[in-house]
Amino acid sequence: MFFRDGHEVAEMPEFQLGSLTSRWAIPFRSSQLRKQYWKIAPAFPKVEVRYAATGHQALAPDLSEETDMSNRSEVVIRDLVKSVREVLRHHDVTFEEYRAAVGFLMKYAKAPEFEIPLTCDMLFNATVADIEMTHRKGSVSNLEGPYFLESAPTITDRIKTRDEQGEALIIEGRVTDLSGKPVEGAQLYIWHADPQGYYSGYSDDYPVDLYRGKKIIGPTGEFSVRTTMPAPYTIPHDGPSGELLGFMGRHPWRPAHVHFKVRAPGFIELTTQAYFAGDKWLDSDSVEGVRSPLVHAPGIRGDAKLLKKDFVLDPA
Repeated sequence: MFFRDGHEVAEMPEFQLGSLTSRWAIPFRSSQLRKQYWKIAPAFPKVEVRYAATGHQALAPDLSEETDMSNRSEVVIRDLVKSVREVLRHHDVTFEEYRAAVGFLMKYAKAPEFEIPLTCDMLFNATVADIEMTHRKGSVSNLEGPYFLESAPTITDRIKTRDEQGEALIIEGRVTDLSGKPVEGAQLYIWHADPQGYYSGYSDDYPVDLYRGKKIIGPTGEFSVRTTMPAPYTIPHDGPSGELLGFMGRHPWRPAHVHFKVRAPGFIELTTQAYFAGDKWLDSDSVEGVRSPLVHAPGIRGDAKLLKKDFVLDPA
């Protein structure tokens, strides 16, 4: 059963908004949607919103009023809704456009479960990393991405690769505290795509010990690890996340990069990336994660490129 303007209709007629096809109305199954949402995101704090019912209508609370709220989730969601409403008014969004957008969002319900976190990371992850840096004095943090694995093998001076592929890369530097003192015993995780843009550890024929490793930092804080240059690659773009990028006039490419995560007792965990100067996609990264302090011009050492990368940890 479907409704338009309060009247039952036999089917949902389609209409076009640019390249987006949608329908006038959608079946309202709030209980099923709610169950599915909590199944996907069980840790999200549930917020109770009270409604004053009048007949068959439910009146939403006035989010424009400032109230004393101790529930952080409620405060953030309230401001988010307020901001979206302001955008709708600013751009004079029509009912047809609104319904087209709702129809597009419904595509996520039929898409693989990774599409929602992919879209969120694509749009907001870099911003949260920037916010985090307002509370830090050490090295610049950056995106983690979806491909970190705790099971990365412990290494000494070399990450295992497919030797016949790729250009050699040496990564070297130090892990210190804010005063420059070495952080002995720190765990430095390194992982990156292979020369074709793929990550290991996510299929039976691509074991976890390739293109990733965990280095235990010694008393000098120094490290030197040999691997291969990563390649640029596209994020998954054959679903709604890719379609959304298209609406925004953007492509799905990420510049070549190396991921790092540093852990040590008494320090805040650092997650960051290193990018390479001259990469074609630096200025148009699909997830907008590139920050100038993280862009490096690699040197040359023998037959390999050389990436110098120091990590300065903030105290916990």
